[in-house]
Amino acid sequence: MLTLLLGGAQAQPTALTGTGFTSLDGESVRAVRAVPGGYINYFYTALAPAAPIQQGQFSLAFAPATGGELVNIQAKTFPQLYAFVEPGAPVILRQTSPGPVKEATLLFEGPNAAGNNLLRAGRLLNRRAGVDQERVRRRMAPGTTPKAVLASLHDELRTCLAQLDSVRRRQLISAACYASLRAETEQSLLFWVGSLLGAYETEANRARLDFHVDEAGLRQVLQALEKEFDPYQPKYQGHFITLNTAQEKYHFRAKGWLPGPQPPRYWNRYATQFKDLFSDFGDIDYAPATIQGLLIGDDLLTALALRAMSDADFATVYEDFVKHFPTSPYVGVLTQALLHEHAAAAGPTTSSTAQNLGYYEAKTGQLIAIPTAGIDTASSIGAVVRRQFPGKVVFVDFWATWCAPCLVEFSHEAELHAFLEQQGIETLYVSVNNEGYRAKWREFVAQYKLRGYHYLAPPNVQKSLSTLLARGIPRYLLFDATGQLVDDDLPLPSTGEALRQRIQRKLAQK
Repeated sequence: MLTLLLGGAQAQPTALTGTGFTSLDGESVRAVRAVPGGYINYFYTALAPAAPIQQGQFSLAFAPATGGELVNIQAKTFPQLYAFVEPGAPVILRQTSPGPVKEATLLFEGPNAAGNNLLRAGRLLNRRAGVDQERVRRRMAPGTTPKAVLASLHDELRTCLAQLDSVRRRQLISAACYASLRAETEQSLLFWVGSLLGAYETEANRARLDFHVDEAGLRQVLQALEKEFDPYQPKYQGHFITLNTAQEKYHFRAKGWLPGPQPPRYWNRYATQFKDLFSDFGDIDYAPATIQGLLIGDDLLTALALRAMSDADFATVYEDFVKHFPTSPYVGVLTQALLHEHAAAAGPTTSSTAQNLGYYEAKTGQLIAIPTAGIDTASSIGAVVRRQFPGKVVFVDFWATWCAPCLVEFSHEAELHAFLEQQGIETLYVSVNNEGYRAKWREFVAQYKLRGYHYLAPPNVQKSLSTLLARGIPRYLLFDATGQLVDDDLPLPSTGEALRQRIQRKLAQK
């Protein structure tokens, strides 16, 4: 299917290889690429080049774009990982020490390794939530005028770009790699500023943000940055963060923070169909038509990946999209994706697909349904735990197929599973997807090999979780052997020892 998308069945050159992954044999690695002329989509990966790890090695073959491109390297136990690849310059990813894969144990080698290692280490403002956002906030907060805030932000950008300039001067990266990583860094700065100003729109966040310029001044800052680093410019297409900055831009246009005429409203008619994915989908009318043809195409690809709407609704939106944007690069991609999905749907199915409780069986790689009398009458997650796990300590992981941070945390499943098993603690993954995501829920459980019990929370249980999950997911709970909740906000699995110590401390107190 991939060769149809890329326009030929000829053998593809090796673009990315990995070595040293001796503990990960059998795990699949894929390179998620941007749609040519569009954006990268993290959720629809069925058409991405993929290969298994065998004897500690993997090899991904595809033809990089002529001018090079950024790819997202995905595997269950990999941290968030990106690399720049270009024709004739294969990238090597090495795990430098045995054991669990961590950022510190990975190293890029080969052409452009110096640039790719800056990305790996997060030196280019490249999407480290809680770190880069706070770093940018601290730059913005002391400024008492828009000019001062902008000067501080440009200082931050120069600090990051100085590292790129250094490796370029030493000819350690190509001109194409430099241009790509510079563009990514500029868009990352714009993204973090946009996310902070989005938080500022909520009155309760303003004291925490501690900005010393008023709303009018913040608008001036945003307008200046949008003019300088306009995400709609062609040079920014194909970068990881640009989809987000493009969405932020039409959001701020709709809110009146960015100037422009009132556009004709058309796509807002489909806001209901996209409500589970994008709360502000209707604002897409504020983007230029050429950008709409990319953004809506990407949204449809995500909706297809996550089963976010009924087949009838998808068909209606898709038909309208093709009618309005027949030359969008997403038309061909969506056609191939639909063919792939239809072929998958025609394959063998398993029984008891309507069961809400299951167990992932590692031998078969499948989620096995567990018929449990009365479980669907449970009105809370506590009731489910007490009914299904009497006398057991239970670790609960709330997640959803559309939650990117949840999926990132799954890369730490191996270490977490070993610890919980050693402690005699059961694992219950609770998906807060709605019923329409059932097939995707089962698929993701198998894809990420999530060992333990799984529960697709029905509406009555999800209603009981509204207060607990008000801050969002992922969220982690611990129930003791009597079924009592002893911790409703455990640290993330990525914190490693902090989570393990917290669990042990809580159980020791009983």
